[in-house]
Amino acid sequence: YGRLVIDIAAHEVRIDGRATPFTAREFQLLEHLARHPRQILTRDQLFDRFWGEYGDRHSLTVHISRLREKIEEDPADPRYIVTVRGVGYRFEGTSR
Repeated sequence: YGRLVIDIAAHEVRIDGRATPFTAREFQLLEHLARHPRQILTRDQLFDRFWGEYGDRHSLTVHISRLREKIEEDPADPRYIVTVRGVGYRFEGTSR
């Protein structure tokens, strides 16, 4: 996806050619979003998939924020993980 490379087999994310550390949950969330490019995934869908009945719904927002800090050139103006107001998130990117 341009400067972002997600290597599923190696469980690794590289940005501009450099490996970037991700927690297991961050990697799973990024992988799930990337597997559904341009598809809106609701907050409820994502929360249910990754946290189920446990946890605080704010956890999703925190994880998305952390992902943006790691992969976006400008986290305040995200290019890869876009918020769809009132609905959820959409991964923007074309696989190479």
